[in-house]
Amino acid sequence: MIYLYICGCKTNTYIELIIAITKKNIDIIPLFLAGSLVCAMFSFFLSSLFLGISFILSFLIFDRNKFTYENCLLWLIISIPFFLSFISLFFSYDVKTGIDVLVKRIPIVLIPFISILTQGFGKRKFYSFFLIFAIGCFLINLYGLINGFFFYLRTGDFFDPDSLFYIYPLQHVYLAAYNVFVLLSSIFLYPKTNKKKLLVAINIVNMISFILLSSKMAMFILLISIVLIFLSRFKLTKAILAILALSIVVYLVFTIFVPFSTRLDNLFLGIDPRFVIWRCTWEQITSKSFFDFIPIGDFQNHLNYCYYVKMHKLSLEDYNTHNQYLEFWLTNGVIGLGIFVTALFLLFKNAVKEKKKIMFYFLIIITLFCLTESVFQRQYGIMFYAVLTSLFTFSRRADID
Repeated sequence: MIYLYICGCKTNTYIELIIAITKKNIDIIPLFLAGSLVCAMFSFFLSSLFLGISFILSFLIFDRNKFTYENCLLWLIISIPFFLSFISLFFSYDVKTGIDVLVKRIPIVLIPFISILTQGFGKRKFYSFFLIFAIGCFLINLYGLINGFFFYLRTGDFFDPDSLFYIYPLQHVYLAAYNVFVLLSSIFLYPKTNKKKLLVAINIVNMISFILLSSKMAMFILLISIVLIFLSRFKLTKAILAILALSIVVYLVFTIFVPFSTRLDNLFLGIDPRFVIWRCTWEQITSKSFFDFIPIGDFQNHLNYCYYVKMHKLSLEDYNTHNQYLEFWLTNGVIGLGIFVTALFLLFKNAVKEKKKIMFYFLIIITLFCLTESVFQRQYGIMFYAVLTSLFTFSRRADID
């Protein structure tokens, strides 16, 4: 047999060769995860393909010594949304629907496994990962801006909230959340990168698109995060002045840009569709004891019944709870809600203990975003949570910040 010498390893089979290459280039696996996250914006098939490649490569370098008690505990904490759904499935009458939901959430338990083996982002590979994700967001935003301009020429609608579905290739609220993460990460990475102009260009396009996306919650998350950054970096007087200046800018955005002001009016007048959805969700929760629940495969039919019969809102058919906390309360009872909130708290605790600043702000995005979206009902949200939470958690601080 012909022996191959590669990466300092002597191999005599193709499998051994692949394993040797993978071990030598272990840091490439998080980049495949970055590809999986970016592809989720426009192609679930490609996203699944990149995730599958990542899993196969990580399995080739399997090392059970990396599965320490602490790592397994963190794996369990990250995977809580999957296991809550798994438990709820056992009580479902509509098993097929429950299985569909569970299969969609497999990345939540699979990606932490991959991240343990790669030790998170690997040796200072976060910037490469971030750049892939940021450029992916940039391209989607640029496409949306160009498409939106031509849409305006055809229809006369200038980024009307009801038209965003036709302008952007993914749901606008998730793209807005992605843009917030890119901007906040850029704030921390900017002083240390030699690609400052690229970062500035990416964020200019992303923020123009961000305003046109007119996501109320994403804007709120951005404001909260920037206020916290000001308070942590500047003396109180300077921080207050900076916050006041920021408030003026935000006020101008909300008053000048009509879609934002329209959405705020709908919110204050109580005619936002979410109020109907939350009313129906709460009615289903209170129809049982707080420890009882409607299983994951059945809860949507209960919501639809409420939309039809009690609220006379046929247009809301198959709308999810638009609140991840309410969904877990509805499908797993108050105990399930408590377990999910505890898991988020422990992730925050890990970020603070390890002084992982970017992870901390990412968790702020996820925690607040869950107030207005059922994050784990969409592939965009599942991949956003699973990939970044896993890689951040199993990385050393030096590899991130």
